Amino acid sequence: MAREVLTVPRSLVRSSGINWTLDHRGQDAGPTTNNINQMFTSAFPHWTGQPKLHLHRAAILHWRAVVSMARGRERVIRLPMIDPLGTDWAAMAGSHAAQGVPFSEGQYFSNGLGFAYTPFGLAVGAHAIGATQITVDYAPTGTPVQMGQRLSHDDWPFEVVGVLDTSGTEQTLQVEPCLRSAVSDGDIVHFEAHGLFELVNPTGAAPHYARDHRARPEIALREVVTR
Repeated sequence: MAREVLTVPRSLVRSSGINWTLDHRGQDAGPTTNNINQMFTSAFPHWTGQPKLHLHRAAILHWRAVVSMARGRERVIRLPMIDPLGTDWAAMAGSHAAQGVPFSEGQYFSNGLGFAYTPFGLAVGAHAIGATQITVDYAPTGTPVQMGQRLSHDDWPFEVVGVLDTSGTEQTLQVEPCLRSAVSDGDIVHFEAHGLFELVNPTGAAPHYARDHRARPEIALREVVTR
């Protein structure tokens, strides 16, 4: 995409409030001459959210740098849509939750940490843009997908509104909105959705703090759909 993307680590966007919403941007067009109400909806729905971050000391400085690097709405922020009820990240991560994922030989980086753990499944078969169903294999995590869970492919989030069929570790899912990126067989599908967002109110995202060195900014985010 034309705009530069800043990737924000999961540890920085843990929040006390989960309020991600799919906005279809419907507008009331008023009644017709025969008194029938009309409603217009956008062909390009987008996700919005207002995470309430809990930051302390070094995390405040890190987030402050992110806000500055975003340059208002000039740059795009890539982050996970944390949703503990939909995706039990800690249970899926298991032993990788604290230390991360090691190299294939079992070694870690010099600081004793590994790669960030990201729960995912694999797409089964190809699915075109606009499809309302997708089949995934949840074997990589060992945890089945559930209705209401938010997943993503290629940083396009979607919500599972129905589990239509299960065969072994393969599940056919009904999703909303429709797929907004073409899916190939074997593609990674993130089981904790990731998306691309812009700051709606950059000034309000600033992490102001007091003597306790704690900040609780409530950031307004809007999905970027023009890529």
